[in-house]
Amino acid sequence: SVRVDLATMTQMLGIIEKRGIAKVEKTILQGKKATLANVNTTLKNLNVGADDIIWFYFSGHGGMENGKTFILTADEQTLQRSAIENALKTKPARLKIIMTDACSNAVDGVVAARSFSRGNAQAQEGKFDTVYKDLLYNYQGVLHLSASSEGEYAWSDDSYG
Repeated sequence: SVRVDLATMTQMLGIIEKRGIAKVEKTILQGKKATLANVNTTLKNLNVGADDIIWFYFSGHGGMENGKTFILTADEQTLQRSAIENALKTKPARLKIIMTDACSNAVDGVVAARSFSRGNAQAQEGKFDTVYKDLLYNYQGVLHLSASSEGEYAWSDDSYG
């Protein structure tokens, strides 16, 4: 399901760039490269300007310990979601988006479907252009989205992500 999520995010960012909504530069840490050290180094070395947007996306395992939610890196280290937010707050980018598609509790294998598909014709036709432009250009600060609330599960499926 993580591979499906990567394909979906790549497609969405491709649409944003192809339709001229924003220029997109991607750094992808995938598989064994997504270690705690590599994630921290990537966050630290982000070179952005005041009008830029940082979009941090994680798909994988996560949990909660002592009331703090975290993601689990490829080397099985925990990275607090608050540490990601704090690292991005040091950057001068106008907007910082943090999306974590992970549990905030233990994973139990329950499957759910999702509504956005990779072949979404409306996205290809530009129906959502104004929504993307509104999000990317009319807001500033930190937007932190998670697939689950504290103590809840995020669900995945190999076909839908």
